[in-house]
Amino acid sequence: MRLAPLQSLTVDDLHAWEDLAQRAIEPNPFFEPAFVTAAADALGAGDVHLLVEDRAGRWLGCMPSRITRLLGRPLAVSSWKHPYSFLGTPLVDRDCVDEFAQALAGDVAARRHGRFAMLRRSSDDLVVKAIRAAAKEVRGVRVVREHGDERALLERRPEPSYLDGLRSHHRREIRRLRRRLGEELGGEPTIRDCTEDPAATEEFLRLEASGWKGREGTAMAQSNGSAELFRSLCAKFAASGRLQLLALEAGGRVAAMKCNLSAGDTLFCFKIAFDDELKRYSPGIQLEIENVDLFHQRDELQMDSCAESTNEMINRLWPDRRAIVTLTLGPTGPSGWIGGRVLDAGHAVRTRRNRGSTHS
Repeated sequence: MRLAPLQSLTVDDLHAWEDLAQRAIEPNPFFEPAFVTAAADALGAGDVHLLVEDRAGRWLGCMPSRITRLLGRPLAVSSWKHPYSFLGTPLVDRDCVDEFAQALAGDVAARRHGRFAMLRRSSDDLVVKAIRAAAKEVRGVRVVREHGDERALLERRPEPSYLDGLRSHHRREIRRLRRRLGEELGGEPTIRDCTEDPAATEEFLRLEASGWKGREGTAMAQSNGSAELFRSLCAKFAASGRLQLLALEAGGRVAAMKCNLSAGDTLFCFKIAFDDELKRYSPGIQLEIENVDLFHQRDELQMDSCAESTNEMINRLWPDRRAIVTLTLGPTGPSGWIGGRVLDAGHAVRTRRNRGSTHS
């Protein structure tokens, strides 16, 4: 397993990374080259590395990472988490999951890149389960710290019955607010797919800045780096046919917009924005309901909300859940126990600092 600075990657490396993303057993657009390189440039993150397991140039696994140092020496390699990345699952070849897990556990046991490896906010699924198993088999390493939660997910059903679990009074209230929204705008609210509209990206940035994020100074348009990141991502994912930009509008006015990214069999909800002057009509909820209907017409098997576990609105609307975990591998013995908690505390501080910049 090797640790490669992001800025030193060759054209062949980028091609191998892109190829791996296509073969990944668990899709993760936030760890694809189009996303990671754009985020590193926009956020000025010059210290990002890739932890890579490869075989004669064919990448078997890849985890964008940062290095935590203690007294100048590597202490831990951690998956790169920033305010615009909502999943930390490494990209792993579908045929080499156990091999990657063994390599990661062996890397920690040998202390090649530090005493610890932290997977932050990863899906608690095939890759993480293989890493847990490897930590039990490789001598001198174990899972020293683990915690997680659940967030809203939609799994495809034969019929579009995703919202059947809503209580009757919630349904009535949503319908009432939709009528009021139409009355306010002078027309029936309709959904428009504006993915191919060249002006849609700028309209999204403007709309987001008009609300509470603009007042708190966390809107993407208020940061040159964040705005450029959003423009770059929309352009790159649109070029590969994996962008979805939706607008809820009526009477010539946009009430809300949503940006989704497609990877593998999953649609990831990246950002949502709404007209703050219309918030009493819950335009974001109205758009989310339309988003669910459109999901059923697409090919993806599931849709990840990428929302906080405490988001009551999306938890009420979406019936399924995805387990998310932060897992740390480290040495056996007291040093592993202590180190895992120190790293966890640092992670908690960074999470609180960045929470204001994430979407809700």
